[in-house]
Amino acid sequence: MRAAPSSTRLAVTAALLSFAAGAGDAFAFVELGGVFTANMTGSLVLSGLTGRPGYGALVAGAATALAAFLAAVYVASRAAPKGPGPRWGRIRAVLVAVVVLDLAVLVLKSVSPAPGTALRLLTLAASAAAMGSQTAAARRAAGGSGVTTTFVTGTLTSLAQDAADGSSRHAAVRVGAAVMLFLGALTASGAMAVDARLGPAVAAAGTAVALLALPRRAHRTGPPDPDASPRRPTSPKQGADMAETPGPDGRSPGRSPAATPLGRFRAEARDAITPRAALVMLGVLVLELAFVVSYIGAFHSPTPERIPVAVVAPEAERRAVIDRLNGIPGEPLSGRPADGVAQARTMVLEREVDAALLVAPDGRADRLLVASAGGPSGVQALERVLQQADPSQPLRITDLRPPNEADGRGLAPFYLAVGLVVGGYLASAAVSATYGARPANPHRMLIRLGALAVLSVLSGLGGAIVVDLVFDALPGHFAALWWIGALTTFAAAAAGMAFQVLLGPMGVALSVLIFVVLGNPSAGGVYPSALLPPFWRDLGPALPNGASVTLLRNYAYFGGHHTATAWWVLSAWAAGGVLASALAARFRRGHRPPEPAAATGV
Repeated sequence: MRAAPSSTRLAVTAALLSFAAGAGDAFAFVELGGVFTANMTGSLVLSGLTGRPGYGALVAGAATALAAFLAAVYVASRAAPKGPGPRWGRIRAVLVAVVVLDLAVLVLKSVSPAPGTALRLLTLAASAAAMGSQTAAARRAAGGSGVTTTFVTGTLTSLAQDAADGSSRHAAVRVGAAVMLFLGALTASGAMAVDARLGPAVAAAGTAVALLALPRRAHRTGPPDPDASPRRPTSPKQGADMAETPGPDGRSPGRSPAATPLGRFRAEARDAITPRAALVMLGVLVLELAFVVSYIGAFHSPTPERIPVAVVAPEAERRAVIDRLNGIPGEPLSGRPADGVAQARTMVLEREVDAALLVAPDGRADRLLVASAGGPSGVQALERVLQQADPSQPLRITDLRPPNEADGRGLAPFYLAVGLVVGGYLASAAVSATYGARPANPHRMLIRLGALAVLSVLSGLGGAIVVDLVFDALPGHFAALWWIGALTTFAAAAAGMAFQVLLGPMGVALSVLIFVVLGNPSAGGVYPSALLPPFWRDLGPALPNGASVTLLRNYAYFGGHHTATAWWVLSAWAAGGVLASALAARFRRGHRPPEPAAATGV
């Protein structure tokens, strides 16, 4: 009789395959003509939008993807047929084919940066075949859990129906699959900002790691199968032959595996590195590579894009100056009019614009009003763009708000925010490591959140003391820095606890991915957001890191202007973490199976 593998292995496998599916779909949509290769529903809906530009190419791509997806599902399902239990060897073989197909997509993408119709359809077919094969393998592995890894609608429907029926079975796996699908698309999007070929590479890496999480064999819980028992000699001569004939590993069949040096090494290796430890090490490797890609992708080539600049010029020249700034190749600047010098100064100091250009008549030097406390590298980029646009025109820089003397290059808000966020998610991880990721009941969850709230207040207080009273880097705003710091720490702590309640130990890895791998380089600390590539520039304001940097910097230097969105972002992360943790704890408590009644003697 075959026993099902541990739920942890299936949860990890489903999460990793969902991550790979999100990456594959993101690549196909962005690079292959706006067609999904995993979400067939989306491609069919897009095919009905007849008013879209390039409608014929879209329909051809959607039809190719659909045909390849269905054919791959059929072939993979035949290769791993349905049985009384999952056939892990065949499922593993299908996933190996998925990795090969993803690598084929990478190779095809490398052939030409602007593929023709035939090459694009071939790449689409390979990507859709990978997603179809993965879908079939995942369904065979998941059994009746209702978890799918290439589209979330079915998974979320099963989750909602089970909740209505009062069942929490497979809830964590389903939530994890949905979250990882999103993160796969997010990671691939960031990777493709560096190189489009990294999209299928991320998908292949996710599937390859999922391969290692699959069970090697089904464990038996019943009596041993007589057909599988070792062959016994039927005569003395046959027994002698078996004893003398070495096996494939060089030992005699009669000797114990541990009696050979190779057998002893294998036994020691299994004891030293368990499958769970190997899986954790691979996860660390994936996070490490993601860290390298994210930081180098964000910082390797800072390029200004549409930096807002107010323009003060004579009425007759103002429109022409703005058009000239907006027409610079690459669109590094976005000019907008200002009525006078006073309004321009206000716009700079209230963070409505990053700088103001005061155009002088009669060929005299123009003035550029800046506030380098918002990022000295941004000021340098502005100066360089304007001088390259018109080298003959002299330019004089006036810094309205430089960083404090003890703040150096204006990085104190960034480093303070990094410390507060790291402290928050590490605090939630420490609580989970000590008492378990999933509290026994909602009351204990609230107690944990209360403890994290107290810690957050102390964290904000400590940060304010360090940057204000100890180093004098951000003086004069002690109370504001304290409460911004407290909210930052609690937002990271509450979100980290929610991840761990929903995903178990994998929630810690998710916290590292969001707050460290993605959050720090997109926060606008080392370089202002206007110098970052589009992926990090758009992502930063939505994460606690970027929101915290904005609040700390703008309260310390700019009177708290232009901070409403940042307050909402931090508050949403904090409230969302509390709500998700409380609901998950209550759901688990409400549907826990009753304990068996104690036996009573007569």
